Amino acid sequence: MEELLERFRKNLKDKIEDKEYSQREFAKLLGCDQTSISKWINAKAEPKLSNILKILEVFDCDFYEFFKKDK
Repeated sequence: MEELLERFRKNLKDKIEDKEYSQREFAKLLGCDQTSISKWINAKAEPKLSNILKILEVFDCDFYEFFKKDK
């Protein structure tokens, strides 16, 4: 489970940077606050499933694509 959360944190940070969103802009797209995004990335909190689903929608990707390991 911890490995999955680490991948989530890394991939979330990378995808936000790839799209050139600020954490504030990304939070607005999800309907949450910037503090939540920061906590997810920095392992201070875990997102609810509903937020993970919103993240997948914003990045237009499926669960497998988002959580896959880097090669």
